[in-house]
Amino acid sequence: MGTINGDLGYTIGPATMPTVNGTNYGSGATYTQAGADQATALSALNAETCNFNFGGATDLALETQPLVPGVYCITGAISIGSG
Repeated sequence: MGTINGDLGYTIGPATMPTVNGTNYGSGATYTQAGADQATALSALNAETCNFNFGGATDLALETQPLVPGVYCITGAISIGSG
């Protein structure tokens, strides 16, 4: 196993624990709070109203640049192209 330069959190520990140059939170309270915060943020994002709707796969690099600030809702795959 390698080395992680940063903090580590997990629900099920790895078979071989890496060297952690940071804090190992395991599945403790800090990790649980991070998951709860992530769920809250995702819920807030999902509640946003779409400013722009795309009905299928979309390459945003092909849209007029720079993109206008707002919420882009895309029902298919999204990419940012190579432009």
